[in-house]
Amino acid sequence: GSTLRRPSARDLAMLIHRLDDYQSWLIQSGSTRVAVDPWHSARLAKGPAGSFFRRERAPGTYQQTPAEVDALFVSAPFLDHLIPESLQRYPRGTPIYCPASARRALRRLGFADIRVVQARDEV
Repeated sequence: GSTLRRPSARDLAMLIHRLDDYQSWLIQSGSTRVAVDPWHSARLAKGPAGSFFRRERAPGTYQQTPAEVDALFVSAPFLDHLIPESLQRYPRGTPIYCPASARRALRRLGFADIRVVQARDEV
């Protein structure tokens, strides 16, 4: 079995930016930047049973966040995590970390460097 290692003080030297009013994040450690579930659109996303995830306000400053990141992390294959029009702003060679359930959709969007993360993996 895999055991989780205790992070050192150096590992914890990072900035975590909440980029919108829903669930988009930018994690930065040194010069390394990882966008998590980037949502660059003000549109609604269709949710379970026909419901919609609604943004409380327009993306605002998130619209100005540079698309130049070192990697992307898509946490789920659902439309409020994997937003095609937002992901299409990124170069297709950008590494994307994701669960196996998101791989097919990311390939359809043309991404080439898809890295599937399993439970308890460290990246």
